[in-house]
Amino acid sequence: MIKPRRSPWPHPGDTPLDRARRIAQDLLRALHQLDPACADTLAARAAELGETWLSPQPVLYNDQDWITLDAAASYTNGTRDMIYKWTVRHPEQLPTRKDERGRLLVRVGAVLDIQRDQRIRRAERTRRAAS
Repeated sequence: MIKPRRSPWPHPGDTPLDRARRIAQDLLRALHQLDPACADTLAARAAELGETWLSPQPVLYNDQDWITLDAAASYTNGTRDMIYKWTVRHPEQLPTRKDERGRLLVRVGAVLDIQRDQRIRRAERTRRAAS
């Protein structure tokens, strides 16, 4: 039986998309050292196309804030549907409430906790598959 080689990737819970994003951000940082104007132009173009994850984003919320599903999706680089599924699958871990306009809200810290737990589970599955 051939054992799969252990990946030297330092973040074992990363998905292929996470890995690609980390590499793209590293490349953009390196380009910024060589040609800041070019790097800024590329990051701005990506943002125009809806890919805002390339540029550093300011922290807008604290863990206790309640935000809409759209804001949670943007904050986690996910989708609104993904956040909604989490509310259905993990109601005890991700409680919801509605705002005065009837929009569903989630607590920032709970969303980040679920995201962290998923990364840990992925890392554990990867380790088990490699051994």
